[in-house]
Amino acid sequence: MPDQAACKSRRGVEHGERGAAAAAVLARHLPDGYAHPALREALLGVGFIDAADPQVARVLAEVPAEQLLQLGRSWAYEAYEPELVHAGLELLRGRATLRDRRNVQMLGLLSRLFGRGAFEVLAGLDGQLPAILWLADRSDSWGRLYAVHLLRQVEDPRARSWLLRQAVNGDYLNQYFAGDLADDLAIHEVLGAPSLDDGLVDHLGRMLRMMTDCHGMGILLADYPFAGAAVNAYARHAAALEPSIDRYITLHALQTWSLAQSSPAAAVLTALLQRPAWLDGVRQRLLDPEEPWHPGGPWVAERLSSDVDRLDA
Repeated sequence: MPDQAACKSRRGVEHGERGAAAAAVLARHLPDGYAHPALREALLGVGFIDAADPQVARVLAEVPAEQLLQLGRSWAYEAYEPELVHAGLELLRGRATLRDRRNVQMLGLLSRLFGRGAFEVLAGLDGQLPAILWLADRSDSWGRLYAVHLLRQVEDPRARSWLLRQAVNGDYLNQYFAGDLADDLAIHEVLGAPSLDDGLVDHLGRMLRMMTDCHGMGILLADYPFAGAAVNAYARHAAALEPSIDRYITLHALQTWSLAQSSPAAAVLTALLQRPAWLDGVRQRLLDPEEPWHPGGPWVAERLSSDVDRLDA
């Protein structure tokens, strides 16, 4: 095992060195004007910058806000190099106006590269929660992670509703935040309601699924204090759901976890996965050309064949 303290210290040094290098470049070249080619070339040598870095922030504090706004717009909207686009978004944080909203949203669609910067710019605009939610809906990968991190800090029913119903889209990186969301939202209480709509049950089941195997990433389902109550309640709701590819994946993950934990939910989940009509419904969804593509489809096809063979034996 690597020395985690040493790794953390080394990352801190690297970040500090980058901040010092970026601050030196900005201090040396900003007086020449933001379009000066020497500034662009020097920043490309530094890599991605962080405007919140204390060393960088001290340099930027000496530059007129309007100049930084124009510089941010020029790089964010006109540059071809990802490093400069990122730098432009960094400069727009706390300086952007409503005029920038749409352009920033468009950049944020490239969520792997620019998601964090775009969300931070939008968060600095008053009354733009709808714009943030619009981008959150369309973000994936690391962008989804940034969206959830931001919305968890927002005290607004609309943010809570999105987190409760849409945050977990099945991406592997959801494992970083699924457990925190389950805790924030007290999903064991939500699932404890006598009746829930199918979409909410599916989303909360997906959240629990992400927690079953997130070693080293987030809160494991086994470590979640209300795991038993949440899985039991989900199993009760799931028994009334129609077959689907995503539900099949969730049921299998939670059945495996429940069996390992000797949870009462295991019996309900196993019984559902042994219903011939339900399994046939999943098979029909796999064969339906109108069914939306699901990344877990190949795994479901293979596992479904095993389940059916086991029932026929």
